[in-house]
Amino acid sequence: MISILINTFNDQSDWLKQTIKSYIQQDIEKQVLICCLPSDSNIEMLKNYPIELVLCNENEHPGKSIEGVYYQINKAIEKVKGDWFCLMSGNDFSDATKLFTERECCQDKNKLICYSDFFEVDEWGNIKGVRKFPPYDYEKHLTLGNFVSDAAMIHTSLLKKYAPFRVEEFGNYAHWDFWLRIYEGEGNVFHHNQLPTWFYRQHKSASHMNRTPEEKEKLQLLKEKMLCREKK
Repeated sequence: MISILINTFNDQSDWLKQTIKSYIQQDIEKQVLICCLPSDSNIEMLKNYPIELVLCNENEHPGKSIEGVYYQINKAIEKVKGDWFCLMSGNDFSDATKLFTERECCQDKNKLICYSDFFEVDEWGNIKGVRKFPPYDYEKHLTLGNFVSDAAMIHTSLLKKYAPFRVEEFGNYAHWDFWLRIYEGEGNVFHHNQLPTWFYRQHKSASHMNRTPEEKEKLQLLKEKMLCREKK
């Protein structure tokens, strides 16, 4: 079984519906988890789908922020039942075969993580281009940026072993740190799939499109802190 976690915080309803449908319609044994707050604007709509809701504590939640995103993810990991796992933002969506394709890639190549190229789309889902990545190389991963996407397929044993995501230390770079820690502990368990399997929605309200100079400076310091690691 494959567990999918869709993380949402008052996302646009039509986008979230598209994300959910893109997974529940895939013909494979799966567990679809959706993590949100009890007060989320989509909470009633979500009850209409064959999914499992993971509701966070309103009093503990950091709000709409990177810290809030990873607070939700770290909470939801406890509910994962599948042998394999992948994550998806409530704004993005999958193609019809992502789950099968990426799991098969891992099994065929004897790997534990599969990261795929993906389509970049506009607010309406129209394809603008394809984001392509290199085969896995640790040195490139340190220097080129985090080319292993958050939506990669990962064997649950690694998820459980290397979670939680260290958002308190590294903020927006918590996922990059997570992948690097896996390489440092397990070696090259990564497979790059050149076939795009999901759609990354670019929209004007995205937080990374509206950062202040102060926020950008803070992110740069967090990045430098995260990359100050012993090379294996």
